[in-house]
Amino acid sequence: MGTGVFMNCTGLNEVDFKGGYIGQDAFKGCTNLKRVVIEEGVRGIGRCAFAGCAALTDIVFPKSLRGFEDYAFADCLGLTSLAIDIQQDEPYMGTGVFMNCTGLNEVDFKGGYIGQDAFKGCTNLKRAYIGEEVRRIGENAFGDCINLEEVVIKGCDKEIQPGFIRGCPKLSTIVISADKPQATND
Repeated sequence: MGTGVFMNCTGLNEVDFKGGYIGQDAFKGCTNLKRVVIEEGVRGIGRCAFAGCAALTDIVFPKSLRGFEDYAFADCLGLTSLAIDIQQDEPYMGTGVFMNCTGLNEVDFKGGYIGQDAFKGCTNLKRAYIGEEVRRIGENAFGDCINLEEVVIKGCDKEIQPGFIRGCPKLSTIVISADKPQATND
């Protein structure tokens, strides 16, 4: 899908993708878009593809997704929670992918890579769960999340950039767990 194909289509409510690549600015400014289903086979999401989709509350991501370009979902004010589980060998996440999603209160990131400024300015984010399969957490990934209270990081074999949490005055709990289930011979 090319650049800006459906940009500023304010009457659009729902989108369902079955494959390919979602291009730069594809749905940018679609202010009434509420639900996006991205099915298996979609490879990536372009720069600012859904930026400014203020009504967006529901996104379904497939495990086949390779990643997100810069600011892909920036300023999606209606998002309240995210579950992301990228299981690709070389995942990518650009800068500020979910920046300023001020309605976001919980993130469950099970696999992939969390980029620089990924959740910066998500002022209502309270809890972040970072799964064992996440390989890297970028600088300032959770910067200025002023209501962030808890971060859970599973597994200690991650590349964590300096200052991945910065400007989070309410942060009271960080749980880092290296526990892996032990194999039993029953």
